Amino acid sequence: MRGMISVAGVFGNGGILGVVDENGDVRSFSWPRVDFPNHVEVIKFGFSDGVSRDWMGGWGWRHEMSYVNGSNVLRIVSRKGRRKVVRHVFALPDEDVAVFSFEVFNRGLGSVPVEVEFLGHFRILESKLSNAVFYDEVHDAMVFYKGNYYFAVGGDRSANAYSCFRMDRMRIFGFRWRARRGVGRRYALGDVGGYLKWDLGSIPPGGRGEISVYMCCGKTMNEAVSLLNDKTSRSPEEILRGAVEDGRSFVSKSKIPPSSRLGREVERSLLTMRLLCDRRGGIIAAPEFDPEFRVSGGYRYVWGRDAAFIAYAFDLAGYHEIARKFYLWCGAAQRKGGLLLQRYWCDGVPGPCWGDLQLDETGSVLWGLEQHVKMSDDYDLIKEMAPAIVEMADALARTVDVRGLLQPCLDLWEERRGIHAYSTAAVYAGLRSAARMIEEVGFGDKVGSWEMVAKRLKDAFDRFFWRGRHYVRCLNPKTLRPDVTPDSSLLGLAVPYKFISPTSSRMKATVEWLEGKLKSKGGLLRYKRDRYFGGNPWIVSTLWLASYKAEVGRKEEAEKLVEWCLTYSNLGLMPEQVHKGRGEAVSAMPLGWSHAFYLMVLDRLKGDELNGK
Repeated sequence: MRGMISVAGVFGNGGILGVVDENGDVRSFSWPRVDFPNHVEVIKFGFSDGVSRDWMGGWGWRHEMSYVNGSNVLRIVSRKGRRKVVRHVFALPDEDVAVFSFEVFNRGLGSVPVEVEFLGHFRILESKLSNAVFYDEVHDAMVFYKGNYYFAVGGDRSANAYSCFRMDRMRIFGFRWRARRGVGRRYALGDVGGYLKWDLGSIPPGGRGEISVYMCCGKTMNEAVSLLNDKTSRSPEEILRGAVEDGRSFVSKSKIPPSSRLGREVERSLLTMRLLCDRRGGIIAAPEFDPEFRVSGGYRYVWGRDAAFIAYAFDLAGYHEIARKFYLWCGAAQRKGGLLLQRYWCDGVPGPCWGDLQLDETGSVLWGLEQHVKMSDDYDLIKEMAPAIVEMADALARTVDVRGLLQPCLDLWEERRGIHAYSTAAVYAGLRSAARMIEEVGFGDKVGSWEMVAKRLKDAFDRFFWRGRHYVRCLNPKTLRPDVTPDSSLLGLAVPYKFISPTSSRMKATVEWLEGKLKSKGGLLRYKRDRYFGGNPWIVSTLWLASYKAEVGRKEEAEKLVEWCLTYSNLGLMPEQVHKGRGEAVSAMPLGWSHAFYLMVLDRLKGDELNGK
């Protein structure tokens, strides 16, 4: 794998997750899960008009990217001089197929001979070892494979040239030299690349040429090639229309209505969060941009906290089946002594971790589960998950000592070990939710003990965490010395857990203190002296403050914060952070947590503004 991945657009279907960079090149392609493994180093497309031949991601090309309204179909308009190419990039809704459809326009005065090229550099299973590629002459397909991973690439017309080659030899030469050197070669092994070229013929002035390229995934060669044969025999217009209609059908079910201003990204948020949902039920934080952990710990994992907020947002919008699937996934995921681990792969196996348990994750999942049941009336789910609920609640109860303090753990930012205010609120909410759920279905023998532990947390909190003018974020595990660093996670005491009443004088004083210390460029810093990516305003922190403002009736202030966040979305995709100097997206994008908090704010802002009045 190479280092950083530039994320400009994302496409997928719950089994496929692809990332497109600002040049329109595909920079990662995960299948059969949205998290792992990525099989692609790069997929590029080239263009020839009889005068010059170059890659559309190369010098001189300008690209305008957008999503087809109400769908996860990317539309990329590429221009260079008089050349204009429009492509649609998407995954079929229920099939393991990625589609790249092209329209080439002749804006010149004479007829132009046009060719479109494909070049794929595959490292299947994220390794340059033991890959293979061959050109299947019978099916007119370039097939990349390793083990039981097969990728068949072909067009809806016959290819005029093919090439198979090694990518790790003669590195001083570029892609085109490698493709040209391998023309007519049907096989390559190792770190491989494959090339196809299609002749679209001569396009008259004002005319256009079309081709659709399909990449079909399968566990066997026959499966992948058969899927390709099926797609190339169908109408490209029908395939594109089906993908667009699938997205529009999905967003039409939302209970959170879009409006002309603040709600303009409701549909995009729902569609984006959908892309992060794996078919098995896991919900990842974001598409990966740092697979080698160069500047972060990576983002293509399932965190109980992030995913619970995303599931909650889906519940608010009425997509209860997605949330249900996630909570069932949580019930089956591996746990340590009943507690959820830091993060997971989408198959429920623990992901790479660097710290202690984060108690807030188990608490937030139990809290979110109760919200799901309340909104969906899915009480059968409580019965189905009762053993897991009891196990997790018992485990949380054991983390509270006789003083009413949590055992030390890692904070929600995954940076420091201590006794955290936010974690306390989440554990309290989780215990209360577990008690109410289990009592509801008649298995209440544990309820009393969980309620007692929750009360102990509540009774002790002000004694340890109130420091005269505001709450503090953390206590030293050994000395109980408070960490008075202003931290936006303190907003979680009020929203969403209601551990502290949002309208209490102490909560109001704390929020006023946080605003005074953390406001930056219109947004809110995560915490004071944050060094991650230089310390920038976070979308999550800003929307957290907006949620609080909406909760206490200060709607105009909340709306202003939401508007700031929308200003820095790209194609409607919300990043983790906004650079304090350059005003551009920083770190992961799109971040599911950001989109979830956006929908949560809109839910709290229901009224004239949300309904566009």
